[in-house]
Amino acid sequence: MTAPPADRTPPARPDATIDNGATVTEMRYLASVYAATRDDRFRSSFLAGVDFLLAAQYANGGWPQYFPLRADYSRRITLNDEAMTGVLQILDDVARARPPVAFVDASRRGRTADAVARGVRVMLAAQIREGQTLTGWCQQHDETTLAPAAGRAYEHPSIASRETVSVVRFLMQIEQPDAAVMASIDAAVAWLQRVQLRGIRVDRRPDPSAAGGYDVVVADDPAGPCARRNPCPLVLRERAQPGTRRRTAPFLGGSCSRWPACYRSPTPTNITATRSSSTVPCSHMKT
Repeated sequence: MTAPPADRTPPARPDATIDNGATVTEMRYLASVYAATRDDRFRSSFLAGVDFLLAAQYANGGWPQYFPLRADYSRRITLNDEAMTGVLQILDDVARARPPVAFVDASRRGRTADAVARGVRVMLAAQIREGQTLTGWCQQHDETTLAPAAGRAYEHPSIASRETVSVVRFLMQIEQPDAAVMASIDAAVAWLQRVQLRGIRVDRRPDPSAAGGYDVVVADDPAGPCARRNPCPLVLRERAQPGTRRRTAPFLGGSCSRWPACYRSPTPTNITATRSSSTVPCSHMKT
């Protein structure tokens, strides 16, 4: 076994993240181990995770990618890669005392129930409209205005299919949804059906001249349908060769080759985010 490095210097930033399942995944593991061992160390660690998630939530109901906050795009309300929906799911499990997290005390269950309710409200408020028609969600939304927001250089303000699916899946688990939740789900599903692609697939082909050693090529394929990660971008960079159907994909989401990331589609000019009059900054939101 390789010995651990001698230098155990703490990380430069004393923060934690919910990106790519971080924190939530570890919490679920700790809960399972506690259920199997009844070792209080794992219970205490899980409860510390609950307290962290509650502290990280904005007053308007959203979650940043990192907390304490960084001075970059990670301050945005982050739906990217199921970040916020993953948090909502585990907090909803706590609030409803679902195994293996039924050991959480009543006080924390009440606080998590309130956090989930606020999270649902902000997702409904952030759902993007094309004119008067509700569509889906962006990977990130502005933490104050809820408008679609950019993340990294290749994550443009857009209506994102993968994040929309994750929000819809969470909303569909609500046991007694109200009319607003049902309307939100119906509208998002209708949008996903409108923007699906048929007759193509995305291939990664070796190309020594391209960044990363491969190019992303849209090829004909009679099977379908497939989904675009960002089908309605507000900004879309494109590289097209004469007579070809090649596109530079800013991000190839998922592991399936039938998941085009950013294939061209009509770009609506009137995309807006629904605002909530009750949206206010949280006490830890710094400018």
